[in-house]
Amino acid sequence: MLIFRKIAKWLIILGTVSLIYGGRVFIGGSSDFEYFVPIRGELIFFLAIICSSLYFVWGRNLQRLKLRKQILLALVGYLCMVFLASVASLFRYDLWFDTYGCVLAVKLLLNIIIFILIYDYVRNDRGFCKGLCLALYIPPLFLIPFLFSTDLVAAFVRLVQDVPMLMTRQGATMMLSPGDRFAGFTLNPIHMGLTNLVAFSFVFFLALYNSYKKNWGRSLIYLFLAAGMCGLNFWSLSRSVIVAMFSVVLAANVVATVYFKKSVLNFFISSVLSGLFIIFVFFVQPRHIKTGLFGRLTPSQLYSFQTETSGSGGRISGPRLDIWRYYIGLIPENPFGLGLNYEQKFCLISENGERKGTHSFFLENWAVGGVGALSFIFYILWKAFLTARNKIGNRDDPLLVWLLGTVIALFGLFVAGIYSGLIFFIQFWILLAIALGYPHRVNKVVIV
Repeated sequence: MLIFRKIAKWLIILGTVSLIYGGRVFIGGSSDFEYFVPIRGELIFFLAIICSSLYFVWGRNLQRLKLRKQILLALVGYLCMVFLASVASLFRYDLWFDTYGCVLAVKLLLNIIIFILIYDYVRNDRGFCKGLCLALYIPPLFLIPFLFSTDLVAAFVRLVQDVPMLMTRQGATMMLSPGDRFAGFTLNPIHMGLTNLVAFSFVFFLALYNSYKKNWGRSLIYLFLAAGMCGLNFWSLSRSVIVAMFSVVLAANVVATVYFKKSVLNFFISSVLSGLFIIFVFFVQPRHIKTGLFGRLTPSQLYSFQTETSGSGGRISGPRLDIWRYYIGLIPENPFGLGLNYEQKFCLISENGERKGTHSFFLENWAVGGVGALSFIFYILWKAFLTARNKIGNRDDPLLVWLLGTVIALFGLFVAGIYSGLIFFIQFWILLAIALGYPHRVNKVVIV
């Protein structure tokens, strides 16, 4: 039965590698808007769950699956809040689960099950822990060549433009979405941006780590890779990802200062230089990227007073502040949330025909499970950051650099989550599991 456990680990790593890809399957809608299911490695993760079930259940090893009591209770509490909110909305608003709601429920359960499995596997296998970290940051690096060759991007677009699951009805295709926003091997620039943000967090911290270790060659290599990831994120024109990059740089400098016991002055100088590095990468971008990004920072892109929010057919031009204003207005009457199927009734439709959810990690958790779900997820996050804080003094642990990179990436996603949802973004749960399940035994591990 041990073979199923090994296969499950390799499938989880393979699934994590596959997250640089993201297609979608159209599942319904109307001429005004479309429902679709994002496809991002779910099949591989399902196979990993099946293999793990064979090991734990059929192999009678269920007693070996251990999760810290506090984390288990928080997860159970979170799911209970989501379930209760969904049931309450069924009676209050007649919100029966449609296909889209069922898909969201399955995706959330999948993410949480994978979280539990990774927590257990990481806890007992330091090699798996490192392999999973590598799977998070190496695959996105293969997008960097596209930054230097628009012909390569055009060739890829021509290759996939006739494949239905790699396109949307609004003309978005892999590599380029409307407005020439770079989307990588996905159909949504924010998916590519968040995936690259995780990779950027690792490589930038490794550049900083190796510079303090005076490994200048490695440091320059990682810095070059960080510059490439940074450039791709600028090309995505994703405001949340760009803000999160600056927060990652700051967090990386805080962690490095504490880890290497440097002075406040050293932290200040290093942070300023790191910020200038990001700014330099921005100014060497092609003109169309800089113009596009400035265009997305205009007042009309941030806020509009023309939103119609009457019922489920509300129309919206796109600004986040309009979306937040609408959903915040629902909180007083629905403090315990609206359930997973809330978008069936409480939904804004964008001009290009897509549903607009909460676009906020905070509002997203409130929407699916109310203040209870929000409290539980914040507790789990707090425990993850607490783990890193308690371990940062263990400088004899060669694997610690991966834990620190994981927590920095998690912090970056949290900041990006102010502007976008995260609970259906599986990298968020993978990072949480690594941070919380970080192995305690110190074995010999070679750091890349």
